[in-house]
Amino acid sequence: MRSAAITITVAGISIRFCLSNAVLAARLRYRYAGWITTGKQPLIAFRCMVVKKNGSCRSSLPKVVEATLDRGHIKRSDFNCCWDKGRGAITLHASVYSFDACLRVLLSVLLPRRGGLLLHASAVAAAQSRGYVFAGRSGSGKTTIARLLGKASIL
Repeated sequence: MRSAAITITVAGISIRFCLSNAVLAARLRYRYAGWITTGKQPLIAFRCMVVKKNGSCRSSLPKVVEATLDRGHIKRSDFNCCWDKGRGAITLHASVYSFDACLRVLLSVLLPRRGGLLLHASAVAAAQSRGYVFAGRSGSGKTTIARLLGKASIL
């Protein structure tokens, strides 16, 4: 099976994912189109292996076993992510949601070590150099509010 590689850059941190599943890779290319970069040296290059679900997939809270820029281990019921000196391995379910969760936890660990912060939010750029950011839990309506405001003519 041919592997597909994508490099995602968020807040100056580039991470390369070499995926064994071409269908998942295509879905991720579409989902992360605005963050995919080429030619940038990745901080970590991951080899990603897709595994089948064992029974029901009830996602647990992620457990950060260890985490620095150079070395780390993060796991959850649907993914296991380890890295050491720029190389790593991820096993995950064949789901964009498992990948999303892994990437989100990975970035929430790496960004503070580079002076950044991961914020779960939605935003609207408005006229006169203004913008609005809506932070909150998943499902709380951030994107809905941003879409409604984006269509409003009062901005």
